[in-house]
Amino acid sequence: MIRLYLAEDHQLFAEGLMALLSVHKDIDFVGHASNGAMALREIEICQPDVCLVDINMPEMDGILLSEKLLEQNPKRKILILSTYSNPEFVRNLKSLGVKGYVLKSSGFEVLRKAILLLCEGAQWFEPEIEDLIHAQRIVPEENDRFMALSRRELEVLSLIGQGLTGNQMAEKLFLSTHTVETHRKNIQTKLGIRSTAALIKYANERGL
Repeated sequence: MIRLYLAEDHQLFAEGLMALLSVHKDIDFVGHASNGAMALREIEICQPDVCLVDINMPEMDGILLSEKLLEQNPKRKILILSTYSNPEFVRNLKSLGVKGYVLKSSGFEVLRKAILLLCEGAQWFEPEIEDLIHAQRIVPEENDRFMALSRRELEVLSLIGQGLTGNQMAEKLFLSTHTVETHRKNIQTKLGIRSTAALIKYANERGL
């Protein structure tokens, strides 16, 4: 029996996913949290075989949750559920020690297959993203600049690419507008980009 824990803040999606997976007798849901902070506490208690983790969650996002879970136990099997198909994003998660990445647009059987593979000690990442990672050809200097961005700076850059204002970003990330503006300036400095329009273009070219 596979003990599964779900960290997902969209209640309807979470309930549907649990209902579908619970049909299989080899899968047992041992818990569900709608925010990362709660998930961190409960996972440490129930010790699931696989943790299904959404990226965008309140209080603590899926990236920070994954970092903390792997600090507690480097062998923790984490399967990310996400709408993001950015190869750099996935590469960074791999470097943390995350074992799998499934797009929410994928079919149910793909998700179940990924869960089973992780339990067997293997990894599973969306083939289309893996192809992008291998096919990607970026000028080394530009890649170094991008990789120099912190996790929070990547989040801010992604929101800039979506056209959000400073106030909207601050509200979404639970930060002050001053902190968001500091991140924006740091991003511009690291990337050598001055205008907001150029940042939006850069973020979209990177698939953020």
